[in-house]
Amino acid sequence: MYYKVVDLELRSAFMCGHNLLQYKINETVFPLFGKLFVFDNLFSAECFANVRNAAPRCRMYEIYECEVTNPQPPPEVVLLTRYEIARGFWDAIKHGKYTLQVEGNKRRSMFVADRIETFMCIVPPENTVCVDSVKLTTYVPYEVRLA
Repeated sequence: MYYKVVDLELRSAFMCGHNLLQYKINETVFPLFGKLFVFDNLFSAECFANVRNAAPRCRMYEIYECEVTNPQPPPEVVLLTRYEIARGFWDAIKHGKYTLQVEGNKRRSMFVADRIETFMCIVPPENTVCVDSVKLTTYVPYEVRLA
């Protein structure tokens, strides 16, 4: 079973701007590039949704069971940036032109596409899975609580 966290309008909970995806119940969604992220257990999805909620007892995110294709482990880090750069990041991972640098508690992703880029990154949340497509199927109620 896999779980997707989305906002109240069924949009990506994690991405924004040009990378934002709109989901619909029982319709398959594919990424603009790269992969989509889901959780492989409900507890991790609930933790992520609760951390993302702005205030106690304020529901800003929903969880859905989902059907996915091609589940696989996520990269060591995830890059959040402009569309063009993020696309280059995923292309670099696909072609093995990617390295991870760790300096103290700072993680940087360096990838080689047309040029070398170095960016601050985040580590994917625990129990994250990368997939090629997501279909939201069933709403999962959860308790909004303090993180």
